[in-house]
Amino acid sequence: EILKMFVEKIVVHNLTASETDEELFEDNPQDYIRKDFEGNDQDTRRRCACDLVRGLLKFFHAETTDLCVGYIGAMLEDYTKSGSSNWKSKDAALHLVLAVSATSVSSTLGAGTLNTSVNLMDVFQSHVLPEVYDNDVSSRPIVKADSIKLICLFRSHLGLDFMLSILPHITRHLMSENIVIQTYAAICIERFLTVKDKTVSGS
Repeated sequence: EILKMFVEKIVVHNLTASETDEELFEDNPQDYIRKDFEGNDQDTRRRCACDLVRGLLKFFHAETTDLCVGYIGAMLEDYTKSGSSNWKSKDAALHLVLAVSATSVSSTLGAGTLNTSVNLMDVFQSHVLPEVYDNDVSSRPIVKADSIKLICLFRSHLGLDFMLSILPHITRHLMSENIVIQTYAAICIERFLTVKDKTVSGS
């Protein structure tokens, strides 16, 4: 019950976008990018919530994973039922995916060791890729930015074929009207080019 309270009242609450987050995304995209993607978020409530999840995973791995996966599913279902008007549910869910799926995350190196109890590829196939495949590259901008960020951060776990197939869709987002989406797409393309093919000897 205490773990549930931590996840619901502290983690999910602090991962949910505030009006300040929305204003920063729209009015000051450079600061939003620095805080959300470039690692200058040490003192933000979202970063602290993610760190709390990873701390709980060290001591209560199975219980914390089950709780987080349950809330992820509930928030994504809520988004699916209510549509894009409730984008905050999906935004929070994708941030919780990031927190519970990897032991560490760096904007430069990407996601570290994965939590094998989380079906990451199912989340990608059902909820991340549809955003990137969407022809309207400017719709649901925060959720689209989240999706591109997740693809970028988990790039080393996705496989070469997957990255090659998704690259044209990421590239289309360079034409978005939104600066954050444009920038995340550009960063993602650049980081894709740094991933080494592990099947090639010496790489």
